[in-house]
Amino acid sequence: AITKVLDAPDARIETTHATVGGAVTVVASALQQEAVVTTKGMPSLSASRVYQVWVMSSSGARSVGLLSVPDQTGQLLASGVRAGDRIGITVEPAGGTSRPTTAPIVTVPVTA
Repeated sequence: AITKVLDAPDARIETTHATVGGAVTVVASALQQEAVVTTKGMPSLSASRVYQVWVMSSSGARSVGLLSVPDQTGQLLASGVRAGDRIGITVEPAGGTSRPTTAPIVTVPVTA
């Protein structure tokens, strides 16, 4: 599924640095309505915290999963993504939350 997004003819790439260090790259495809979120160099968190990825739009934030960051690198596929949305990452309690409880450490616009 990730390869399908990366190889989509309309795939658009955006890279932004996180406030905690490291970088986040989002490859989005409007045709697929999906985005691949990749992190590099993100700091490890304590066992009680996790990175949570959100699709953010004018109607609010929707969780698309928790990001595992082994060796400070992780990857996740987000579905239901549309042009104009933003991909945000927050630091949340282990297990994640139903809505963001902290300010995003990074937001990346979806330009697909």
